[in-house]
Amino acid sequence: MSETPVTVYSTVFCPPCDQLKRHLGELGVSFTLRDPMMDEEAAEFLESRHLRTTPVMTVGDEVIVGFDPAAVDAALRTAGVL
Repeated sequence: MSETPVTVYSTVFCPPCDQLKRHLGELGVSFTLRDPMMDEEAAEFLESRHLRTTPVMTVGDEVIVGFDPAAVDAALRTAGVL
């Protein structure tokens, strides 16, 4: 397994965010959690990509918007995390 960093941009009261975090936990994938409502740098990252929704997951250079388990798993496999 690789040490490719995984970051989840998540806000409170976001059921899809909770699903993504739970999914990553079940897979044993460690990740950095960033809240764009509390973290200006995280907000700027999302804004620079014209994203106004959460969850957003980055793995390496790949950005996954929303909670799509198949896309999340594929990105993790491609990055060598799974």
